[in-house]
Amino acid sequence: MTRLQNKLTSLASRATGIALAGVLAALPVQGASAAEFTLKVAIFPTDEIHHEFGRMFEQRLEEVTKGRIDVVLYPGHQLGGVKLMVSGVQEGAIEVSMLPPGFFKGVDPRFQVSDVPGLFDDIAHISRSLSDPEFREPFMRLAENKGMIGIAIFDYGPTAYASKEPIRTLADFKGKKIRVLATDVERAIMEEFGSTGVPMGMGDAIAGLQRGQIDGIRSTIVVLAALKFFDAVKYITLVEDTHIPDMAMMSKRFYDSLPPDLQKAVMDVGRELERHMEDVVIRYDRRAAQLWKAKGGEVIRLSTEERDEFMRRTLPIGDKVMGGDPKLADMYNLLKKAAKRNRLTAHERKKGSGL
Repeated sequence: MTRLQNKLTSLASRATGIALAGVLAALPVQGASAAEFTLKVAIFPTDEIHHEFGRMFEQRLEEVTKGRIDVVLYPGHQLGGVKLMVSGVQEGAIEVSMLPPGFFKGVDPRFQVSDVPGLFDDIAHISRSLSDPEFREPFMRLAENKGMIGIAIFDYGPTAYASKEPIRTLADFKGKKIRVLATDVERAIMEEFGSTGVPMGMGDAIAGLQRGQIDGIRSTIVVLAALKFFDAVKYITLVEDTHIPDMAMMSKRFYDSLPPDLQKAVMDVGRELERHMEDVVIRYDRRAAQLWKAKGGEVIRLSTEERDEFMRRTLPIGDKVMGGDPKLADMYNLLKKAAKRNRLTAHERKKGSGL
């Protein structure tokens, strides 16, 4: 048995039990490495933004550490679904998992503050805000005493609504059943515009559309195009009311096992790559829109007036749900202040776009 096989078996037995042990045992065995440490990265989908970050992380960290850390990527659910990706990192069976922060809210509810609606103007704005040290540093260490530490955070993309009937105005939301995650914020957003938020797993959404359980789904166009929702519905409306961040979360057990110079290397590389992800996200966002059109679908944008109205009406939802919760308020207010500090004026945005 190779050194890596021994390590995987040992980690699995210590952590998430029979389920994760079975997943790890079924993995293709990587060749024995001369590296001092092996770092497994669990990536939920394949060949999209998470995976792109993973490729850059693998190349850069192995370069910076001169091969002392061997980074091994496992995209496409190879290390299990979301629950195992979270518990695996927390218990030390997985070194890094790539997930939106909201998926870690069971570990600490403050991770959900990044799902706030109506706060960010565009991808560049949220990228600057998430990287703002006054928000980033405490947010990344929220679960440090629960077995996790964040090493990178960046925007995955803005929200969109794929639907069976076109949503061209705010009035078109009325009466529709929209798939959402099971969060108070998302349900409140839907209620504000006369829709019903229906909590449903992404894997059940296409069947839900076909059976008439839902009329649409709220996610990002990158995810919806990657999962081929254009085969089930024709229309997608880019509202961009909320941005969905992504986070590289590291096992604190693994982090503590590293010598100080490698701990620094991990943190430095994560922070360095955040600066490159803005262009990656914009590129994938545009590619997804092009794919949607190429498959015969229609990509819709609200008018400026309608979108401004959507943003105006959704911002108070974050203030009420998150700002009004004593457990969330402090972290939520740090993010709001970061957004305010990093908001460009209309003139600066126009100048930056080259117009």
